[in-house]
Amino acid sequence: NADRLGSDALSPSASASDEDGIAIATLGGINPDAAGLLNEADGGLSAALWRGADRALVAKLLPRLARAAPSRTMRALALRLLLTAGAPPAGEGKPGELLRLRVQTLADMGEYELAAVLLQAPSGFDDAPLAARLKAAQMFRNLNFPGACVLAREQISQSADLYWRKVVIFCQALEGDIEAALVGVDLMSETANPPGTGFVAAIHTMAGGEAPELQSISGSGPFQMAMLRAAGIRAPAAIVETANPAVLRIIAVSADTDAVTRL
Repeated sequence: NADRLGSDALSPSASASDEDGIAIATLGGINPDAAGLLNEADGGLSAALWRGADRALVAKLLPRLARAAPSRTMRALALRLLLTAGAPPAGEGKPGELLRLRVQTLADMGEYELAAVLLQAPSGFDDAPLAARLKAAQMFRNLNFPGACVLAREQISQSADLYWRKVVIFCQALEGDIEAALVGVDLMSETANPPGTGFVAAIHTMAGGEAPELQSISGSGPFQMAMLRAAGIRAPAAIVETANPAVLRIIAVSADTDAVTRL
């Protein structure tokens, strides 16, 4: 709505003059990149927060916020920045690119609910694949395996995203269809984007293999952590240094996590 959009979010797309010579502007579509959940009146930053900024530089720096805001104060400021409605920085870019980047940065910070709400903020803007990924992340964070498996099977019928293939393979193993899961792993291993060691180890452990001691894994999102927990594999200790709060929660409540790592 209007109070959640920057003052420059509506831009004239055409103009004409009435019979009295008064110029009349026709408003173009709302730029989704200007949308937000906060404004100055309710704790956000100025609607001109991006004025003078270069769009390409902003796009390069925003993803770093997830790791560059370790303290509570810095994190709160980063959230205000990502959630504030305001005219996007000057520069070339497709409408919605900056919004998606803000949403993804929130997700990288473990703020999946806020990310999902921000994605829905601009009227008429839709990114169903990203919305589904955010929903899945929330489910895996909460260890809601049945819900995540239903969602994955819905998505795999309409998406070529390898993420959903991995989730479905995991669900097959979780549900006891080990043969199908192992076949799925083998098929993925022969593609140009083979699954990571953590994924393969989890499926083989769920198939009855011995749980390995992992030194590292590719990816540290809720899906990876929930999968390791379901397989009874201890998360690599080093992951604590890079994981977002949502992932740390999964690690902390896992019975496989030692006391030192949990602290």
